[in-house]
Amino acid sequence: MNVQIDNNLTKDALIDIYGGKIPSYHPDYFIDSRLKDGFGLLAEMDGKPAGFLIYTIWWGNCPFIEVLKVKEGFEGHGIGISLMRAAAREMKAKNFDTLISSSEAGDPEGKKYPDGMSFHLKHGFEKLNTLHLPHGEEQFFSIEVEKLL
Repeated sequence: MNVQIDNNLTKDALIDIYGGKIPSYHPDYFIDSRLKDGFGLLAEMDGKPAGFLIYTIWWGNCPFIEVLKVKEGFEGHGIGISLMRAAAREMKAKNFDTLISSSEAGDPEGKKYPDGMSFHLKHGFEKLNTLHLPHGEEQFFSIEVEKLL
């Protein structure tokens, strides 16, 4: 199976990856602004949308992964880490040394990485602090861009 990553993330691809509808916790203004800024990456497997990554740059100097999603049925093919590596290449091209990411501390759906810790730690991320946010507890992670390349 062939995975391709590019900057051609669209709303139609997001709808496909989410199984028919972008969740309300990702409102249109959020999606529209990130797509307009070119802060999205699309992963396709054999020509079909398989996952995406959306990032932003906090305070003009801190790249942060806001959303990483692999489409149901496409898990376990290295799509998530491929998206992270593509983001790392973009960050290196923009002269950033470090990448920040986070995940919810708990996952009510019990997915493969129920707390996000496994994915991040498996790929060399270091734990930072946990924040208590309105939607729940969020664990933050950091990695040097070079470690993902």
